[in-house]
Amino acid sequence: AWDNAKKDVGKGMLHKGNSHPKKTDEYKAVVVGDTVGDPFKDTSGPSLNILIKLMSVISLVIAPLMTQGNDEPKPTWNKTTWWIGLIILGALIAFVVLYQLFINKLGALHDKEKIDADAKKRKSDTEMKNAMGNRGSVGSVKDLHQHESEEKEQAQFLEEESKEAKTDADKAAPVTV
Repeated sequence: AWDNAKKDVGKGMLHKGNSHPKKTDEYKAVVVGDTVGDPFKDTSGPSLNILIKLMSVISLVIAPLMTQGNDEPKPTWNKTTWWIGLIILGALIAFVVLYQLFINKLGALHDKEKIDADAKKRKSDTEMKNAMGNRGSVGSVKDLHQHESEEKEQAQFLEEESKEAKTDADKAAPVTV
């Protein structure tokens, strides 16, 4: 539709007698609509198609479960099978708890502060080696050793801080079940 609107406005059909219809604000708006609309159409169309098919198949599979077998709807759920819903609810709660524990464990494995400290250390090591390569004197080797010891102290300090912050966060974090 936007393609046709762009053609019509470009031909001057919106404002008769305009000698430059492509220089109007309407044409610019139609071009923007066409530019945004085409990728949206190309991506949302197929995904909605899959969603419609999935919902149709699921409804066709579940529909027989809601009848008595003779195409009559069940009057109520069977009162003796209430525990099935309870089992499903328990399984969902267990899944959520396990997922949350997994995410927390994964987050502990990827400690951002430690990764940042390691990256800074590697960057400063590279800069120091480049500087040493450019100078090449005995003084630069002494500077390098002094810089390395300072970096080790800084890395130990950062590691201790991150451990303290983590224990404080563990103490302050509420327990969710």
